[in-house]
Amino acid sequence: MLGGRYQYTFVDNALDDFIIQNKKYIRVGVTKDFFEQNHLDIPEEVQKKFEITYDTNEDWEKKVLPAVVGSSLSKKYKIGDIVEDDSGRKIQIEAFLKKGARFVRPTQQKEPFSLDKSVIIPVNVDKSSVYGMDQAMYSCQLYVNNEKELKEIRNVMRQQKVTDGYFVNYSSQIKVIENDYVETIILYSLFGSILLIFSFVSMICLVIRRVSECAYEYGINLLCGARITDIWGRVFIENLLLIVLSLLVTTILCGISEFLLLPVLICLGCFITLFLYMIHKIQFEKLTDTLRGVR
Repeated sequence: MLGGRYQYTFVDNALDDFIIQNKKYIRVGVTKDFFEQNHLDIPEEVQKKFEITYDTNEDWEKKVLPAVVGSSLSKKYKIGDIVEDDSGRKIQIEAFLKKGARFVRPTQQKEPFSLDKSVIIPVNVDKSSVYGMDQAMYSCQLYVNNEKELKEIRNVMRQQKVTDGYFVNYSSQIKVIENDYVETIILYSLFGSILLIFSFVSMICLVIRRVSECAYEYGINLLCGARITDIWGRVFIENLLLIVLSLLVTTILCGISEFLLLPVLICLGCFITLFLYMIHKIQFEKLTDTLRGVR
């Protein structure tokens, strides 16, 4: 009715589970325009296999359906493999999506839907079922460029006595998503700043306490013939090992990423504090005064 005049696609809103060897994946029924509209890099010959079909559900379930699958399946399967889920439905893998592939469902305005654990297959409309036709109308998405085209679609819907419709202004939807991300960034930045300040202060206090508590021991070493530079070297190496070990544990737990820059900056601040406080605290006169009980 409108498909020849407007860009459209089907995205089945009733997402089903596709379970393979007790591992759950999301089955998404789409038409070929879905890949282009969501900027998914899929070969043209594969997209052509996603033409809408009109089989009964019983016949459709018996077919080996072409499928584009998420990146999580690429470690276990290759292109051309026929995969059967735990209920007996079969798919043939035609392509893999890149890691991080997502799309925004019109009925969801915040988080994009991740396709990493998805099985994308051609959509089917069961004409013999009223429910199937109703689902097809609900799953159809028409894309218009301006308000005039939108009014025309609404007029056609009224003429055909279609009473249900969901209209999305994508420009306002993008603003909502942007505002959500800005709020998230501000919130995480606030807590990150508080965490950074407390972490930095606690690390500096730890370094100062270690140097102060060992002042008596350093004085004894000085009387036994150690040079002041030897004591500096010992203090620096002891605290260096502590800081480097903390950074290593953080790297192992969190992995190497841009977020690792934060603990690196904290460690750098500790190095500078250690160097300055060590020169200030560990001096011949101050260590001898410590031995005499002068504070």
